[in-house]
Formats: sequence, C-alpha cells, structure tokens
Amino acid sequence: MSSAKRSQAKHAIKEDDLVSNISRTLGKKGKKGKKMNKETITSILNEFQGNLYFDNWLRKIGDFPEEQRKQLYPFSCKKIVDLKDAKKWIADDELWEGVQSASNNYLFNLFQNATGKGAMVNEFGQCIAKFFHSHESLLKEKIKESKLKTEDTYIALYSIVLGAFLEYSINKMDENIKVDLNLNLLKIINDGYMPCGWSFKSEDIIEFSERPFDYSAGYLYIY
Repeated sequence: MSSAKRSQAKHAIKEDDLVSNISRTLGKKGKKGKKMNKETITSILNEFQGNLYFDNWLRKIGDFPEEQRKQLYPFSCKKIVDLKDAKKWIADDELWEGVQSASNNYLFNLFQNATGKGAMVNEFGQCIAKFFHSHESLLKEKIKESKLKTEDTYIALYSIVLGAFLEYSINKMDENIKVDLNLNLLKIINDGYMPCGWSFKSEDIIEFSERPFDYSAGYLYIY
C-alpha cells in the first residue's frame, strides 16, 4: 500500500467514513425507495453482529487446506504458504486490482435504487465502523500474535467487514438483490484464514462497478 493510500485509509478509519468517496464517485439519481432511519440501521447491525466470529479470526492462518478449496467457498482459491508473501499481498492494495472499490461503487447504485438515496450507504458505513473499531484493541492483539502487519491487516479486515455489512443490509432491504462478495470473504475470515488479494485470470480487467462480482473471473489468494 502506498504511503498516500495508507494515510487515506487510516484517516478513513479514524473518521468512520471509509465509504464517503462512493457517493462522490457516483451521483446518479435513482427511483424513490424505502426510507431508512437510525433505528432500522441499528436493528440490522444487531442481526449482522452474529456473523462476526472474532474468536476464530486468524487462528488458522498459513494452514489453508488446499483440498477443500472448491468445496467451501465460491472463489477459485490459491494458497499463500509464506508469511512474507501474505504480508506483501495485504500491504499492496493494488493486488486487489480495484475489485473492492468497484464492488463498493456497485453497492452505492444498489442503495440508490433501494432507498432513493445512495449516500445512505455512508450512514450504514458509520454504524458498522463504530462497532468494529470498538474491538480495535482485541483485533490488533490477535494480529500481532499472527505476526502479520498490524495496521495493514486491521485495515484489510475492516474493509471486508464494511463491505459485508453493506451487502447484508441491501440484501435485507430488497429481497430481489443478492450480493455476497464480502460476505463470502467474511466466511473465510470466520474460518480462521486471511483473504490477501485477488488476481484476474486474463489480462483484461473486468469492471464490477456496474454489475455483480464474477467469482470465475480470477483467483483469491488466502493465507
């Protein structure tokens, strides 16, 4: 991760506003949808918390079972064996090749259509940020024990949980929507492993900001 991007990510974490750039990137007007309030968002968060198994996080890093790669998750998975390689993947967000940022832009569009207010994504983001960062000491202690880089890994975990909560929320708001990229990444984290990065199978990078994520388009690297 470049120094500029790391600084931006750290600032975003402290300000609980990691998704603020989404609404500036896409300012499309959508149809009028469901109204959301803080009570509704809090209720969805209370449900979502049951999907966060903090005690299991990072307990099995380095031991990802290759023979189960195609059975448990929808990704085409590649195992990272060495700690130094895992650190490299996590630190260099360019290795995600824009997948997460594009998926967040796609989520903005979904919120726009479901609620009539794409910027509502920020209110959901602030809610999960406050909850996640209340566990900062616990999580950073677990990261230190794993010997991964503390700040880089903490930011990576937060980014996935943020995306997973937004996906969970939009799926709850509109039964016709099914998005689950970050929810599936969260399953891997809950199983004790660490998703470290993504690479496309071809040189043509696929844009996911206007359509659902295609699991067959590349490989997920897991430590």
